[in-house]
Amino acid sequence: MAAAAATVDLSGVTLPLTPADGLSAASGFMGLFGGWTAIGIGISFASIIIGFIFWLVKKGKSAAGTK
Repeated sequence: MAAAAATVDLSGVTLPLTPADGLSAASGFMGLFGGWTAIGIGISFASIIIGFIFWLVKKGKSAAGTK
């Protein structure tokens, strides 16, 4: 039987950035590179959709008994 994990005390830990700083950095990044990011996501998503369409056509042909 596995032993239970020990509880870690993080009360004395401080971080140099706050969540607001992270959000500000992310929105600044998207302001600079938002168009390029959208193109990259679009290309990735388009290849998935095209592959899915080819899979559907192949499945439909095999179900219909045609080549």
